[in-house]
Amino acid sequence: MGVDGGIQDAPVVNEEEACESLCFNFHTKKKILLSKVGKNHVTIAKIIKEIRRGSKTKKQFSELNIDAVHITDLIDKDLVLKQRQYHHTPHAFNFAKEGDILIPRVGKRSIMRESLVASGADYYTDSIFKLTASTENETEILWGAISSDFGKEWRGIYSQGKCAKYLTCEALMSMPLLN
Repeated sequence: MGVDGGIQDAPVVNEEEACESLCFNFHTKKKILLSKVGKNHVTIAKIIKEIRRGSKTKKQFSELNIDAVHITDLIDKDLVLKQRQYHHTPHAFNFAKEGDILIPRVGKRSIMRESLVASGADYYTDSIFKLTASTENETEILWGAISSDFGKEWRGIYSQGKCAKYLTCEALMSMPLLN
């Protein structure tokens, strides 16, 4: 909106884009981001083997006297976890291990964090998504995409909610890989 109150810029969106968002800023930022990738770009869905949300809240883990990785632990790029033994049972908690990428699923101030599990293995809370690639090479590509400025911007514009921000699996899977 200009100084005189007139409309200066109005994005043109089709029906599918309108269903995605009616926010002017979203479409403006998305257009800028997509201008950085080719028209026939590949998304991270191509190299992701698994995206998994944690199985319990921080409070639920606490009530069970179990320490688990939470978004407040995703400070360092290389995350060193305990060497917890994992036993698969029907009621097992979701588990992160070396080579997995952990990113916050929720949190306005945390959504831009990410950590690569450098060593160890541990449980993680339901505030976190664990991303696993099929090969070590694909893990490097995925980590490069997620931890890049482009990846942070993508997560920023695709996080939903006006107050408490959250990411969806669909938003992550649609993130382009830069060439």
